[in-house]
Amino acid sequence: MLQRITKMRENGLKQGRSTDMIEAIVILAVIIVLCIILGVSMDMMIIGAVGIVFLMILSMTLFFVYSTVRLVMSKKCSAKFLRIDKRESDVFSAAVYEIDGNEYFNAFPSEKLRRIYKNNAQYEVLLNRHTKKVYDKLSVLTIILGTVSSLLLTAASVIFVFYMFKM
Repeated sequence: MLQRITKMRENGLKQGRSTDMIEAIVILAVIIVLCIILGVSMDMMIIGAVGIVFLMILSMTLFFVYSTVRLVMSKKCSAKFLRIDKRESDVFSAAVYEIDGNEYFNAFPSEKLRRIYKNNAQYEVLLNRHTKKVYDKLSVLTIILGTVSSLLLTAASVIFVFYMFKM
């Protein structure tokens, strides 16, 4: 029985994101139909949708601010790139670096084209000993761009919500 459940989970993960997207659309359609049946006004549904989008933007901002704090607390080290691997607990594959004989996974998923990774090459990375993760150039760039764009999006969202309720 346990093997069957495990196999079903693996097959579900292999199906990809298209099934997740279809499920999300069906759930959203059911919620909208229920709101219409229960007599919820269109204005309230729009306000609810704007609130959900605002919470998503806010959570993205909190994630990148947290990542920035972790990045600032990291120390610069020289590391050797070993491989791209995936731990059982992780969803995505990540680059694995060796520092002082210890293996550390990158904090962010690896890029798919493998253009920036060269086997046994030395790289300057930032090591966070608390989380036991490293930040390579791509991770640092992702954090910087993500932090700036999410802060701008949050500011724009706050202004939008302010003017929406002012009218």
